[in-house]
Amino acid sequence: MISNRLPSPNTWISLGLLAIGSFPTGPTTPLLETLTDNGLNAIDLTHHETGYYQTLLNLGQRLDSLAQTRPRQHRRPFTAGPLAIPVPDLRQHALTPSLSLHTRHGTWSTSPQGLRDQVDSWTKPPGTTRLILLGDSIAAGWGVPDGRGFEPLLEAALNDSTPAPIQILNFAVPGHAPGQRWEHFLQLNGWDCQPDALLYQATPADLGWDERTLARLLPLGLAWDAPQYAPTLQRAQLQPHDASDPSTLRHRLRPLRTQLVAHVYETITAECRRRGIPTAYFLIPRVGRPSPHDAQTLLQLARNAGFDLIIDLSDAFDGLDPNTLAVAPNDYHPNATAHARLASLLHHALAHWPPIPQKDQP
Repeated sequence: MISNRLPSPNTWISLGLLAIGSFPTGPTTPLLETLTDNGLNAIDLTHHETGYYQTLLNLGQRLDSLAQTRPRQHRRPFTAGPLAIPVPDLRQHALTPSLSLHTRHGTWSTSPQGLRDQVDSWTKPPGTTRLILLGDSIAAGWGVPDGRGFEPLLEAALNDSTPAPIQILNFAVPGHAPGQRWEHFLQLNGWDCQPDALLYQATPADLGWDERTLARLLPLGLAWDAPQYAPTLQRAQLQPHDASDPSTLRHRLRPLRTQLVAHVYETITAECRRRGIPTAYFLIPRVGRPSPHDAQTLLQLARNAGFDLIIDLSDAFDGLDPNTLAVAPNDYHPNATAHARLASLLHHALAHWPPIPQKDQP
């Protein structure tokens, strides 16, 4: 059923970030630097992944004219950018299908299914091993051109080292919390693509992301019955009438922030196990944003959930100059150099994982 409800302001937040990629190429001021110049408070990117998106709403400007500021009373809602579309479910947005745009970061392209990937057919070619990738803006390659994210680089490396074709289908969407990433895979009928294994990309921001996401979804009547969330909502003793009070939502959800992401992980591994699909979990850092405590908590949650392979890349950028690895100053997204490093590390960790075809030893 198609809903007539207008996207919420938080939907426009995520759409706003995606629309920035459509700005004309040429000299630009990094987004967060621009916000600082406009007198806005800096956001805490260490613990709040969604703060990056919220900054756009705080700016209060149209996406097609970021250089112009407006008095608060004259600010207009954001318009959806070309890179994303609103959807009437708990994902709130998805990538626009069949898109190819030249942005200041290079070409951004999507498949007919709405993946930042090139997929000719949902039907798996004979003799091909297919991996599916769930993740956030880093896995989607935010800030790097087509072909320069860790996913396409990893796919190429695996194809160079294995005797049979490897495909990685990239379901990652910027701005999606862990539970939304799983929902996106299901909404796109991801099982129909006949995956042989699942890769789950996490960052330390996974801890607490679903909590903040639910605080805005539940008042919209979304996510109450989602299997990845329902048990934790029941434990929080939340009912739909509680959604009218934001303070009640925050008070009930905050103590269960760890359990929320734990149950999302458990939902993913349980369904994959039922279908005989091996799972790999890898934790990658945000550039210049070390979060060792959160990283260790998430790795333990992944172990408890039963992922078949756990890859800890939280130290991938240790000892390196963040200024050489980020897409822009004060932006934690990795640039092409950092993505290449991640791809190399992942290739080393995955090359001998049993779902990957192995060359015969001489």
